[in-house]
This record gives sequence, C-alpha cells and structure tokens, in this order.
Amino acid sequence: MNGTQLQDYEDLSAEMSPLVVNLLPLEQGGAAIFSWLDSSNSAPRRFFESVVGSNNLTSSVIHAVLDNSENFAFAPVWYEAHSEETKAYLFSRIVLLEASIAYSNQSRPDSSAPFLDDWGIGNVCQF
Repeated sequence: MNGTQLQDYEDLSAEMSPLVVNLLPLEQGGAAIFSWLDSSNSAPRRFFESVVGSNNLTSSVIHAVLDNSENFAFAPVWYEAHSEETKAYLFSRIVLLEASIAYSNQSRPDSSAPFLDDWGIGNVCQF
C-alpha cells in the first residue's frame, strides 16, 4: 500500500508467497486477521506492515481487501448505509484490478478516500 511492488507476477520462476486475509464482524466493529506461512518470502509481512502502518487502520484494511482480494462480500446493511457517492467510490475500487500498481503514482488510498467506517481503536497482535 506504500507503492512498492512486492512480488513479480509476470516472472513465472519467481517465488510467490500467499497472504490470507479474514475479516470478521464484531458487535463493536470488526477484526482483520492476516496470515501467511512461516516459509513465505518477505512479501506478505511487508504488505501487512504497510497496512497496519496507516493512520486510519479501518480504512487501510478495507482498501487492502477491496484492491487486492479476488473474493469478498459486503454485508448489505453496511453497504446500504453509505451515500451514493461512497457506493460509487467502493465500486470504482472493486473494478480497479491493478490498484496496487496505481499506488506508486498516487497517495495511499486510505488517506485520500471518503470515510468508509471506523471499527474503533485498532490493536495489532502477533501470534
């Protein structure tokens, strides 16, 4: 999310390391769980660090999912609570398939985006 390409998807001989992200709704916000294998290269850890290094952790996590995930769903009540302008913004992030490449030419999306949500004070824990 800082504009640095971490893995070269065009190099078929390059080592690729997957990152799994799970978002869980809670009564007072949500939880984001980022996980990767112990044998992974540095890419998942560096991506995670770029997400949690944000001043707005909720927005950063939402953008990490919108811009880098192949499979996700919104809770209809969450989506419908947004203005038409914000819904259009969300749609624009979903269809921007090369968002991570665009980060190198623009500011972090979490710092320039409309307000998306606030899950409260963020705590980053390592397991």
